[in-house]
This record gives sequence, structure tokens and C-alpha cells, in this order.
Amino acid sequence: MNEDIAVHWRTADEENRPKYGLNDRQRRSLAELKKLAKREEDRRAGARRVPTGREKEWREGMQVAGLTFWIAMFDHELRHSEYESGIISRLAVLALHTKAGGWMSPVLYTPVCAAMMTVLRAFVVDRAWRDRTESIRMYVDSGMPDGEARERASSVLDGVIEMAAHFMTIKQFRGKPTPMDRVHWQKAYGIAIRDGENVAPRAAWVGDG
Repeated sequence: MNEDIAVHWRTADEENRPKYGLNDRQRRSLAELKKLAKREEDRRAGARRVPTGREKEWREGMQVAGLTFWIAMFDHELRHSEYESGIISRLAVLALHTKAGGWMSPVLYTPVCAAMMTVLRAFVVDRAWRDRTESIRMYVDSGMPDGEARERASSVLDGVIEMAAHFMTIKQFRGKPTPMDRVHWQKAYGIAIRDGENVAPRAAWVGDG
């Protein structure tokens, strides 16, 4: 989702941009991404060679910063208008049919929603695993035996359940109005339209055929 980050990177501070806004958490996570990227840009401009360990540390930092940014973008309760969400603005852009003009058909757009949901689920599992790992490290650093630290730290499943209930559950099932609620409904609506109309067949094969 690097291209999607680039959209928010370029437009977040522009006056003539979509009507979305970033909250404090989203701005902080985007600022951290920019800081890490600027550090690498300065290094390359100076042609300084970085030890392998430092390079690995930087890549890990970028991965965590990107993960934090996307979690913050989806963990966004829509209090006044859905258009205040950068994710929903991005969904509108993704719905444009750049070749034919106009909007994508449900057959083409529904997989976009499904892919976004799948990627976010992977992010949530990754975030829960990292949170558990960090908790174990903090307990061990405080003097707790490793076995006890692992017992004390919340499980990955607990972390996933907490995040899912917070910003991945639709309003119909006691969820809050977040971007994921909109993605779920657009996907469901697209599937209903797709299943109710005839479309041109599509064929694909693997290899040279």
C-alpha cells in the first residue's frame, strides 16, 4: 500500500485537496514516516554507507511506522461526516475507471474493497503480534523471568479481538462508524449487484497455455 501512503503524503497539508483531515494520531504517525524517509534520503545524498545492522534497523522502523499509520487511518471514528476520513476519500479515488472514464463497475470495484479488508486484517494480526512481543520484552527488562513474562503478556488473539471490536466491526453488530464500516457495506452492496446481473465471461490460465 505504498502508493496509498504517497497520496496522503502529498495531499495531507495541501489547501486544495479532498475534504478529509488527519487527526493527531494520524499526523504523528505520518510525521514519523517522513522523518525516517528523510533520514534515508540524506544518507543516500551523502553517499554514506550504513552498516548492515543499521540498514536492517531502518527498514524495520519504516515497516512499523507504516503499520502504525494504516492502523491509525482505519481506527478513525466518523463523528460528523464520512468525508473526514482519508480512507473513504481514497476509496472514491480507487472507484474511478482511469481507462474508460467514469466509475468502475461492481465486478471490478468489489475486489478492491475485499483486498483492502484482507490487507487490514493482516496489519491487525501483525500489530497484535508486535504488541505482545513488546510487552514480553518490557516485562523481561523489568526483571521478570521469560516464562512468566510470556504468561503475563496478552495473547495475539486477545489483541486481534480488541482491535476488531474497536474499529473493524460494522455498526449493525455494535461497531462504531469507522472507515471499515463503509468498506464492508460497499463490498456487500457490490456483491449484491454483481450476483444479480449478467456480466461478460472472463477466462484466465496459468503458464504458457
